[in-house]
Amino acid sequence: MKRLLLVVALLLLPSSASADAFADLDSAYAAGLDAHPELFAAVAVAQPRTTRAGTLRFYADAHMLDPAATPAIAHRLVHGDDSDDVRRALAERLLRVDSSWDGLRLRLLTTDTSDAVRAMMVASLRTMAPAPAREGLEAALGDKSSRVRREAVAVVARRPDAADLVPLLIPALADAAPDVRLQAVRSLDAVAPAEVLALPAFGALLHDPDPRVVKATRRALE
Repeated sequence: MKRLLLVVALLLLPSSASADAFADLDSAYAAGLDAHPELFAAVAVAQPRTTRAGTLRFYADAHMLDPAATPAIAHRLVHGDDSDDVRRALAERLLRVDSSWDGLRLRLLTTDTSDAVRAMMVASLRTMAPAPAREGLEAALGDKSSRVRREAVAVVARRPDAADLVPLLIPALADAAPDVRLQAVRSLDAVAPAEVLALPAFGALLHDPDPRVVKATRRALE
């Protein structure tokens, strides 16, 4: 019965961004805590490990890998007081959950104060359904953080419907951040038709102040 209540609570999570996403998370957390108190307690105190690359990840903790722990992980991410590095590791776990969590991921993408968490939520758009993914990408491409914008530009090129999303990338060619412009050139080179690469906005980057952008543009136009 307890497991059934948890499943029902998870089904209540929104499939698109909404003001109710956090409230629905709290409902799923309450149901999960009742069904799996020991698991949720373990998630609350779990600590990530440092990888060889120097980043923190939850990659060897069986509790954090249990699908039933997802509400606890999400609840800790939203309501906990962990450092940005730990919150990023928590956010990474949400990349591996099903579409019932899309609403929460989109909500975090637009409201979380951490650039690292928002960028991680952008990464989740790679496999999201077309409509919510486009909603998230549009928001991310206008994010105040160049890190988030760059991730959004990169994700577009990795989606199966990338060709339909090419128009979203054109403004990124004029982004104030050179890393974003560079990624825009690379993403368009990978997925855009020749007529897009012939646009003046693309060719103008042959005179970009960043030599990396110039080099990538020249290569794309060869």
